[in-house]
Amino acid sequence: MLAAAAAPAALSADTVVFVSHYLERGTMRTEPRPEQIVDVVRMAAAPGEYEPATVSIRASKPLEGVRLEIAGALKGEEGQSIPADALTVRLVDPLQAWTKQKDLEQLLIRSDGVDIPADTTRRFWITAKVPADAAPGTYRTTLVVGRPSGKLGPDLMRLQTIRKLTLELEVLPIALATAAETGMAFFMYNNTAYYAKGPGGAEALITEDYQTRVFEDMREHGMTTATVYLYPDVDGKPALDQRRENHLSMTATMRMLDQTRLVAPGLPVIWLGAGAYGPEHWTAVSRARQEHGWPELIYYAVDEPEEEDRNVRVRAFMRRFNKYRANHRDFGLRVTTALGSSRGIQTVGHFYDLWIACMGQRIGESGVISDAKMHDKELWTYDCMAAPVNAEMDRYYFGLWAWVSGVRGCSHWAYYDAGPQLSYVHAGPDGPVPTVGWEAVREGIDDYRYLFTLRRWQQKAAEAGRADLVEAAEQVFARARSMVTMDSYGRCFLSVRGVEGEAGPATAYHRPRPEPQLQIEAWDELRQSVVERIQEIAEAG
Repeated sequence: MLAAAAAPAALSADTVVFVSHYLERGTMRTEPRPEQIVDVVRMAAAPGEYEPATVSIRASKPLEGVRLEIAGALKGEEGQSIPADALTVRLVDPLQAWTKQKDLEQLLIRSDGVDIPADTTRRFWITAKVPADAAPGTYRTTLVVGRPSGKLGPDLMRLQTIRKLTLELEVLPIALATAAETGMAFFMYNNTAYYAKGPGGAEALITEDYQTRVFEDMREHGMTTATVYLYPDVDGKPALDQRRENHLSMTATMRMLDQTRLVAPGLPVIWLGAGAYGPEHWTAVSRARQEHGWPELIYYAVDEPEEEDRNVRVRAFMRRFNKYRANHRDFGLRVTTALGSSRGIQTVGHFYDLWIACMGQRIGESGVISDAKMHDKELWTYDCMAAPVNAEMDRYYFGLWAWVSGVRGCSHWAYYDAGPQLSYVHAGPDGPVPTVGWEAVREGIDDYRYLFTLRRWQQKAAEAGRADLVEAAEQVFARARSMVTMDSYGRCFLSVRGVEGEAGPATAYHRPRPEPQLQIEAWDELRQSVVERIQEIAEAG
């Protein structure tokens, strides 16, 4: 939560330092509003939670080497402290060499200093990771915006202060349920073949070490399961220990998932590649799963069916698959695919046990939800045309929309697909580089965690016979529902297809807000209401 900041400070003649909510989209042309020129940046988060805030600098004259530094540990009012390294500072940047965009706020890169031309705004992204054992209370430190005192020698590292701000972090007196405890399938499509096109290629990026870092990054951003693109075959025979040029082996991948604790207990993993094989491979994989205690692997077959040629392939696959699983019921096999259109749902959707439905459907999200209920299908969803620049859209989808809709899974294409328009990270040589959208995905999942935690406390109030507290919590849930207009997300998805002069994924940068009338402050006010209701129930015993 980013609380309202303190009173305005005096403006510098040459430079303005201002604080905007991270959900507000910005560019290098963004100018500050009077209420954003403040002395204090306020954040609020529960123990173990991540929380972002942003600070921007607008220069009327050129500035060289501008950076934002944390002056020291965050100190509590009763002597407690949180180490300074609990705060990470990154520069919001277009990474122009990759995106070919000059004015885009997309990547969050580590920076030793940025040159700011005249009449230009640059933004710094601060992420707090609250220690799990942090005591509730308010902690403070100083943020220093400055530039080098000189260009050479020791002056290069000495900071000439442009502005100082106070960062105030309120550690909330609640314990949030983990993403894994919610039972939601939060995941990203992640085909390792795309890493062959990244810096260093397959030799650097399609390794157990690098892909383990990918799984860890997913876990730290709230993911609770994964897609695995695995092809365990050599010369037509099962080979679970054999990697391919652009894909790791099945046994290594499943071991990495276990070691990183990415997959929540009880949730399945989606195996893309299963449709390429038949009974011999399915048996080998199923026996290995039983032997090693792997999570359920749901077989993915025929991507985005709709046109008749794909539908023919679906029917042919299902004839083989249904015959096989009828004779191997002990394997408990299920099948899924991405259903990209209502036509695919209507023609072959009944074949699939789990639907992963596109958010941009002609019948809208509400139509897909109704169809899934009618066919008694578990429903997950995906978005395949979202650029990772719209923090509010991503927070909305993975959080409030997911909660209100009642779906059991949310995902994006893609974690990384080698292109800048749809990749939620950049495959940097030192590890995944996050985007604005990727950080906001985590914030959406945190919204879901807040609401899930309140639901648990509401149940305790009900068991204690406190109807008044149950009703107070229900009012918060009603408020959450009022913030979501069902089918609005899909309309945003579809609306960008008509942007003049562009087609396909390029239009992903142009999506409108899902709830244009919703005040930005409403997001954090909702969380505050959740915290207050939890405290009331806890104090009532």
